[in-house]
Amino acid sequence: MSLYFFLQTRTIKLKLTMKKLFTLLAIAITLISTAQESTLLRLNYEVGDQFLVSMDMEQAGMMSMNIEMGMDVKEVTDTIYNIDMTIKSIKMNVSQGGQTMSYDSKTAEEELDDMGKMMASQFAPMLSATILTKTTNRAEVIETTVEPPVNGMDQFTNSSGTVVYPKEAVKVGDSWTINKLEKGMDMTMIYTVKAIGEEIVEVEISGTIELLAEGTISGNMEIDKATGNVNYSTMDMNMVASGQEMTMKINMTSKKL
Repeated sequence: MSLYFFLQTRTIKLKLTMKKLFTLLAIAITLISTAQESTLLRLNYEVGDQFLVSMDMEQAGMMSMNIEMGMDVKEVTDTIYNIDMTIKSIKMNVSQGGQTMSYDSKTAEEELDDMGKMMASQFAPMLSATILTKTTNRAEVIETTVEPPVNGMDQFTNSSGTVVYPKEAVKVGDSWTINKLEKGMDMTMIYTVKAIGEEIVEVEISGTIELLAEGTISGNMEIDKATGNVNYSTMDMNMVASGQEMTMKINMTSKKL
C-alpha cells in the first residue's frame, strides 16, 4: 500500500509540474506572438469615403486657430488616391501689440468688427477653393493643385500631410524617419510604434528642428489599421528663432462621416 501511495503521489506531483510547464509555455508563446505582431501601414480608402478633419494650432501668447476641412475620396487607381479637400470653417485669434484680433467664418459678416471684416475678405477665397491632391497608399502627397488658385493656400496643403508610412511592415518598437523642409525649417521626425491593437496602432513622435529655427518636436498619433487613416495626432514644437523662444502646439482629429 505504501508503494502504491508513493507512486500515486509522484504521479500527481508530476502532473502538476507538467501543468505548470504547459502554462508557462503558453504564456511564453503568447508573449512572443504579441511581441512579433506586425502590421503594414497603408491607406485603404474607397471611392466615396468622406472625413471631417479638424486642426487646432496654437502659438503661445500670440495666435490660436481652428480649421475644419472636408476630405472626399474621388478616385482610386491602383495605389494612388485622388482626394478633394475643402475648408469648411476658420476660427482665429491673434494677439499683437496689446490688441486682439478675432475672426470666425461662421459669424455673419454684419456681426464682425472692422478687423474681422478685413480678415473675412482675406479668407473668403480660401473658403471657396478646392484642394486637389494625389496621394499614394503610403500617405505621401505627390501632387497638389488648388482650384481656383489662391495665394497662401499652400500653408494648408503643407499641413495636411502629417506622416508618410514606411515601406516595410512594422512591429512594436520599430521606428522610421521623415525629413521635411518647410518655411526655412529642416524638420526631422521620428515615428516609433508603441502599441498594435486589433483596430488601432499607437505611434510616438519625436524629432528636431534646424536651420532658421532650432528646437525639438514631440507628440503621438493614433492610426486606424483598417483604413490607414490618422484618427488623431498631437505635436508640440519648442524652438528658438532669432533669439526668441516659441512654442507651437498642433492637434488634429479625423473622423469618417
